[in-house]
Amino acid sequence: METTITKARACKTSAELYALAEELSQAVSDSEEGLERAEYAFDWAAIEHYVGLVAHWKYLYKTIYGWARDLDEKEVYEFDELKIQWELKNGLSL
Repeated sequence: METTITKARACKTSAELYALAEELSQAVSDSEEGLERAEYAFDWAAIEHYVGLVAHWKYLYKTIYGWARDLDEKEVYEFDELKIQWELKNGLSL
């Protein structure tokens, strides 16, 4: 978990965070599939293992997706601000 959070904190753009969130989404799906297989096999040890994995990956996915969304909003706001400044500087009407 710490490695993934460190990797996410190194991301500079929302696109990088969204890409990482997509990887985590795949890990969630894989863990859910493993949980389903364990349930059909009535393998309680495997069920316990996969429940932990699903929780782990979902937590990371939701956290990093939220960071990506927040950064995306910030990037859009900053772009809009730069656009307004450029238009004002160049005498263009809004």
